Amino acid sequence: MKVAFSGSCLSAEIVKAMTAISPKIEVAGFINHMRTDVLSQALSDAEVLPFRETAKDFIANFSKTHDAEQRNGRRILRQCRESFLNFVSFYKECDLFIIDTNYDLSAKAVLFRDEGQEYCLSNVAVDANTSDVRQKGVLKPEEVVVAYEEVVRKLRAINPDCRIVLVQYPVSGFEKVASTAKVRISRAYELSQKLSVVEAEVLPLWDIADYELSSKGPLYFGEEVYRRYAKVILEGGQANDTAAQATSAKPLSQSSPSGKKHPYVDLSKKRLWRTGVATQSPTYLPDIYKKKFEISKTDKVATFGSCFAQHIGRRMQASGFNFLDKEPAPSGFSPADAVAHGYGIYSGRYGNVYTPKQLVQLFDRAFGGQNLDEVWKNEGRFYDAFRPNLQPGGYSSLDALLEEREQHLNAVRSLFEELDVMVFTLGLTEAWVNKQTGAVYPICPGVTAGEFDEGLYEFKNFTFREIYDDLLDVFSKIKGVNKSVKILLTVSPVPLTATGEDRHVLVSTTYSKSVLRAVAGEIYDRHDFVDYFPSYEIITQPGARGVFYQENLRNVHDAGVDFVMRHFFDEHSDGYVEDDLANNNDELCDEKFLDIEKLVQ
Repeated sequence: MKVAFSGSCLSAEIVKAMTAISPKIEVAGFINHMRTDVLSQALSDAEVLPFRETAKDFIANFSKTHDAEQRNGRRILRQCRESFLNFVSFYKECDLFIIDTNYDLSAKAVLFRDEGQEYCLSNVAVDANTSDVRQKGVLKPEEVVVAYEEVVRKLRAINPDCRIVLVQYPVSGFEKVASTAKVRISRAYELSQKLSVVEAEVLPLWDIADYELSSKGPLYFGEEVYRRYAKVILEGGQANDTAAQATSAKPLSQSSPSGKKHPYVDLSKKRLWRTGVATQSPTYLPDIYKKKFEISKTDKVATFGSCFAQHIGRRMQASGFNFLDKEPAPSGFSPADAVAHGYGIYSGRYGNVYTPKQLVQLFDRAFGGQNLDEVWKNEGRFYDAFRPNLQPGGYSSLDALLEEREQHLNAVRSLFEELDVMVFTLGLTEAWVNKQTGAVYPICPGVTAGEFDEGLYEFKNFTFREIYDDLLDVFSKIKGVNKSVKILLTVSPVPLTATGEDRHVLVSTTYSKSVLRAVAGEIYDRHDFVDYFPSYEIITQPGARGVFYQENLRNVHDAGVDFVMRHFFDEHSDGYVEDDLANNNDELCDEKFLDIEKLVQ
């Protein structure tokens, strides 16, 4: 595929990122450092001289007398006869053309007359007007729209089959260092409302977070930003009609037909899909989370839940929070061995707590309210039915298992009594249950330990009401031993590995996550001591396009977890700290053993 580009370094860096992604991409050529209206003028008579060579010499000499020779000279050369003729030549062979709005937002231009003909050069600085040379101010948004419509029409005449993508230069944190930034940002938003071009794709305006800026300066971005643009374009971007809807929606009416104001007048950016999601950077969603209560660095924080909860605990610990660990690894254990034995991944050695029923069960067992003594035996080794994968190879004797279990439950009891903040990540609605005792397991008996008996074990898919009641039950019990506890709920964005239902795993995943999210929302609304952090929404939001998942489309990679936690720490900390602990990929996940292909191997 042959690619050409015009505009600013944004387009150049996007194309550079595209070539890194796909070796099949060939850069046909470029013409840059000019506004779209200048490109349109050149294309009007591209086969002839856009301006005479004598005019080029005149402007170069004029610039020299005004101490701008080097920069102006380079830019003028890009806008001379040879450049435009080359552009037309390689554009005829192009498959994709990318152009951005950077110079249309802020660059001034120079108008000059030569032998009765007026020409325009953009990004050429002069500080005086004469009868032959004068400044032309920054384009108005409506003028930018006209210029793009003209350019696209002319490009189509040269090469009707070329795909044209218009990239709106993103809004970023440069307002902190540029005095004119507010005007530029305002112009960018106004342009995004108007920019809808027939026969071209318009990428929506993205907001870029401060941490994504480059050290070069506020108008430059980190490599990940360019890579995301490249990926969106390579994957097809947005169809023109969709892009037009995302970027060209008219402002909401200030009143209803009756003349009275309605509730949707003057909505904040976060409350509209267009400004809250479609035009935002996929790596930062401002205002998606506002804390209900403080979580200080001195609060004792404990984590429970599905596999994703392990990452949350690690990031909090790495960022200086007071992470409780009531069952630390014995001395001499390597980090990998500690994880394999269930140490350090949660605040206690209870492993994955996928459902609220498991959490109720854990509390009851720790405080003597439920006596479940089930042990599984395989090939002379003993396994704790409620933590079957925390002791690789099982225990050598029943006594060793029971002794360690008693120590574990004592630690859990102490944990519930001491913690200030409990983070619980809801993972699943599906579980396997003992028909006789009601015990709930983290994994189906027989998968990694024990033996499956259909007369003893049954599949259970908990309903909204059951999950809701279980959460209220366990929260009430915890408050009974710890009145000041605060609870932070999240929903894991990790899909099911396999489903016990006779239906597609995607349907089961949607059901489970929908029910868990609905329960979390209901409890959040009704209880002041319960907050909700939208880790599920942040990872699965459409703007991310699945980029935060690993190749299996299930596990969230480190960059995805970092992305989630930045939103959390923006509310609860002075900043996010990445270190070796935060970049530890090791995790313990019972559910991964349900992957049949993995078992066969």
